[in-house]
Amino acid sequence: MGSIGRRGESGRGEGSIQFRKTGLLTRASVHEIERMLARYFDLRTNLVVPNVSWGFFSEHEADLVVVTKAGYLTEVEIKRSWTDFLADFKKKFYHADPRIAKFYYAVPECMLESCRELLDKKAQEDPDFFQGRLPGIIVYRTPDDPAFLQIQVVREPSTTNGHKPVKLDKEDISAIARLGTLRYWSLLDKLTEAEKKLNADGPKGEVAKLQRKINELEFKLLEIKADYKAMIGENWKLCDC
Repeated sequence: MGSIGRRGESGRGEGSIQFRKTGLLTRASVHEIERMLARYFDLRTNLVVPNVSWGFFSEHEADLVVVTKAGYLTEVEIKRSWTDFLADFKKKFYHADPRIAKFYYAVPECMLESCRELLDKKAQEDPDFFQGRLPGIIVYRTPDDPAFLQIQVVREPSTTNGHKPVKLDKEDISAIARLGTLRYWSLLDKLTEAEKKLNADGPKGEVAKLQRKINELEFKLLEIKADYKAMIGENWKLCDC
């Protein structure tokens, strides 16, 4: 496994996006980041499945898991904003499953130093918080970045307190493979419905252009809601007055 694309200048950040504490810090969608990670972790060799929760984990949802040929599990938590990253430390169960051999955060490159500092500070203040598994850090950029870098591991996970990774049994591997298959068919259904809607609504070019604009506005609204909840602690609501 290795970085894809050419390496940009360290610390430059993703294109013109600079680090800030609110708002999205990447132009990449979650699905685009998932695809970059899947290529990096070699989906032809390893089992790579996004959005694993029910059917495997009981207390949290994993953005992406990788099962190696040797049977060890890696979890990757995808973050696109600082507020989303901070929210991870407020969870009741912090990636607690003992079957997770390695754990990474995948973040925009402009978040790298802030992420590194927070993780190191947390480990110093509460040595037991990470349960013997210090997270690694992956940075990503998007293909339209002038200093194009897709995936780079800048810090590997490490273990403390004698923690030893647990090898998955056949039932665990089968469960993850099944969830990956279900995920594929679910996305295919959504794609089919989207194609039907485009065909029914008129000329594809104009409809697609309008849909992209709607997606941009919805994306911005989600960003505002996420920041509001992170800062206020409550879900954002429209005023009834």
